[in-house]
Amino acid sequence: MRILQLLPEARWADAVTNQALFMDRALRDLGHETSLGADEADLDLPVKVQDACQAVQGDWDLVLDHFSIGADYHGPLKDSRGRRWLIYHNITPAHFLAPWAPEIAARCQEGRRSLPDLLQGCEAALADSGFNAKELRSIGHRNVQVLPIAVPRPPELDRPVSPSLARVFASRRPLLLFVGRIAPQKDHVALLKTLQILRKGDYPGAELILVGDSRGFEEYERHLLETGRSFGIGSAVHFLPRLPAIELWSLYRLADLFLCLSLHEGFCVPVVEAFLSRLPVVAGPAGAVPETAGGAALLAAEGEPTAAAECCHAILSKPDLAKHLVAKGTRRAVDFSRESLTRRLGKLLSRFTTDTTPPVIPKSRFRPRPSSRPRAGASGGSC
Repeated sequence: MRILQLLPEARWADAVTNQALFMDRALRDLGHETSLGADEADLDLPVKVQDACQAVQGDWDLVLDHFSIGADYHGPLKDSRGRRWLIYHNITPAHFLAPWAPEIAARCQEGRRSLPDLLQGCEAALADSGFNAKELRSIGHRNVQVLPIAVPRPPELDRPVSPSLARVFASRRPLLLFVGRIAPQKDHVALLKTLQILRKGDYPGAELILVGDSRGFEEYERHLLETGRSFGIGSAVHFLPRLPAIELWSLYRLADLFLCLSLHEGFCVPVVEAFLSRLPVVAGPAGAVPETAGGAALLAAEGEPTAAAECCHAILSKPDLAKHLVAKGTRRAVDFSRESLTRRLGKLLSRFTTDTTPPVIPKSRFRPRPSSRPRAGASGGSC
């Protein structure tokens, strides 16, 4: 088959983009002809990305729309030829974003509003978590399958740790790590509060590394820098932007634990990356995080930095617990391997020529579903 994948933005180290790249390779391995299109794309991606509005005018057997925010190509897509599937990565509820990036919030709101109409023309929908699938079923689409995001083990884990990062961070203990976009739904304020609690307690030398792209959320990043200073921990918090792969995976190996207290996640790829790096995980229970973790992380109550600090203390003070979590995380990461998910994708596509059951989407059942509002603390895709 000739298969086109579409996504609003194709960005380096972005979870939705990485899934599209995985699927491009997997589809080719399965014998299909493929192409990618996006409204906007970074220039240093490993494959060519077409302009999405032009790409949809081609002759495709199947179009896969990676839906995570409103997109310019959705207009011409409705008039395109070929069959369509929607791949749902969730949309960050606009109320998290509006105070800091109103334009991005408006795109998220429009994307969520347009979702029922887009589903009307789709034969099937794929969701990268049960959490996301539940939302599609609540709209009324009955042909929903789950295809998790592929998180393969990278070759960088078999290479030496970056010497420059080792010189800076190897002696700083304990070292906490979070990887994810610098955006409000990630609740970095809760991470800062957790670090403050740890430093006032048994871990005065604790430090926190925050790796993430702040494009579009520069004002929010400035707020975090000011908040860190006001908490008296400014020098213990390290903001690192886009990094080469060897440096990113070096940080996973240099850290003592991974801490994620996001208020909304449709999957949360970095949790699986931590598992691959044999790094114990402390996480909040929002969105799909418990599902992705699969019992291999310590879960702290949402919006409770004190509870998160207690979980961190448990891991840091009990080597057997840390070892137990690492073993469980290693087993859980296998579920997201490229080989496992390529087989699953092949089985889903095998239904393409046999399953002609039309979707049923009664519009009257749709209600925009905002995520629960943040408690303590403070792109629109949510992977």
